[in-house]
Amino acid sequence: MSEVELPVLPLSVLPGAGKNELDSILWTAARLGASDVSIQSEDFVYFMLMGIQTRSTVRTLQQFEVETIATLLYGSNATAMLSQGSPIDMRYEIRPVRGERIGFRINMLPARLDGNDAGIAITFRVLPKNPPHINDLKVPREIVENALPRNGLVVVAGVTSSGKSTLIASILRMAIENKDDPRKIATYEAPIEYIYDGIPSAAPKISQTQIGGNAGGLRNWHEATETAMRRALSIVLIGECRDGQTIDGCISMALTGHCTLTTVHANRVGVAFRRMVAMAAKEGGGNESVAERLLGSLNMIVVQTLCPKIGGGRVALREWLVITRTLQDKMFALDFADISSALQEEVSMNGTSLGHSALKAYKDGLITLQNACAYSGLSEKELGKIELKYSVFSAFIFK
Repeated sequence: MSEVELPVLPLSVLPGAGKNELDSILWTAARLGASDVSIQSEDFVYFMLMGIQTRSTVRTLQQFEVETIATLLYGSNATAMLSQGSPIDMRYEIRPVRGERIGFRINMLPARLDGNDAGIAITFRVLPKNPPHINDLKVPREIVENALPRNGLVVVAGVTSSGKSTLIASILRMAIENKDDPRKIATYEAPIEYIYDGIPSAAPKISQTQIGGNAGGLRNWHEATETAMRRALSIVLIGECRDGQTIDGCISMALTGHCTLTTVHANRVGVAFRRMVAMAAKEGGGNESVAERLLGSLNMIVVQTLCPKIGGGRVALREWLVITRTLQDKMFALDFADISSALQEEVSMNGTSLGHSALKAYKDGLITLQNACAYSGLSEKELGKIELKYSVFSAFIFK
C-alpha cells in the first residue's frame, strides 16, 4: 500500500454536492483502487472495490444534486437530453494535485429509482493513467502477432464492459512503443478513454478525436472514416461499429492499406461477422456483396469477456480466429448463409473458443466450474468433452 494515508469510508458530503464534492469523491475512489463509482438520484454513492459494491457516503444524494452533477459534467442540456431518453457517454478528468491527472469514462442514463420516474443514474469507470502493457493482460501470442497487420481489419468483440477498449488500448501502446517500426496512429472514440501522453513515440504523437458530445470533434462515425482516409495514417482505431456506413468505411480503410481496429457488440466470432454484415447490408448492396468485402478485409476477430476470479477480481476469457488467405478462399466458396457457422467451426477446430479459454482458466484454478459454464455458454458435459492445447494460450512477451 501507498504511504499516503487513505480516506476512511463512508465519506461525508456537504449539502449541495457540486464540483468540489464530486472531484473529492472521484479522487477518493481512485486512491482506494475502485474500478467504478455509482451515483444515483436519492441513493448513496457506491464504489466497486475488489468486485464488491461498497457504500461510500454517509448520506444519499438528492435529485437536484445529481442533476447538478450531470450538468457540470456535460453542460446545460444534460438533464433535457436524459429526460428525453438519450444516454450520455463521455470522458471526465480531475487534476487533484499538480502534475497528476485521473480520467473517468462516464455513462449517464435516465432511470426510475425508488418510485422516482425522473431519476438519473451515473456510472464512472476509473481509467488507468496509461493503458496497460500487453504483457500484463496475458494476451495469447497468436492474438498479439496478428493485432497490427500492415493492412487489414481487426475486430474486437464483446458485450458491454468486457474489456474491449482496454485490450485495444494495450495493442496501440505496443505499436507506439515499437521504435523499430514507427507508425502514424489516429483514434476516433466516443468518448476518448485512454490517453497516451506518457508513452514515448518515434512517430508523430497519437491523434485522438472525440465523436459527438459537447467536447468538439466530429459529429458521427461516418465522418471519422471519411477523414481517416485522407490523413496518410498507418493505424486507425474506429472506436465502435454502430452502423452500416461505419462498417463500410472500416472495410474500405482496411482494403486500401490501413491497419484498422474497431469494436462491435457480439459474443462469438461467427456472431460478430454476421452482425457486421447485417448492419452494413441495411445501407444497400446485399448480404453477399457485403460479406465478400468484409471477408476480404478481415485479418482477425477477437471476442473477450471478463469472468469473476476466485479470490476477487476478474479474468479475461478470449475467443479468436485469424483470417488467413487460405481461410478466406475456403469461406468464399461457401454460400453466404453458411459463412458465420463455418467461421465458428474453425474456432472450435483451432482450440481458440470461449469454451477452451474457460476450461483452461478453470483447470488453472482461476475460475469456478459454474462460471466456466456460464461464461462459455456450455454445459458441464459439453465443457468436459473439450480437448485443450495449452500452447495455444501461451502469452506473448513484448520487449
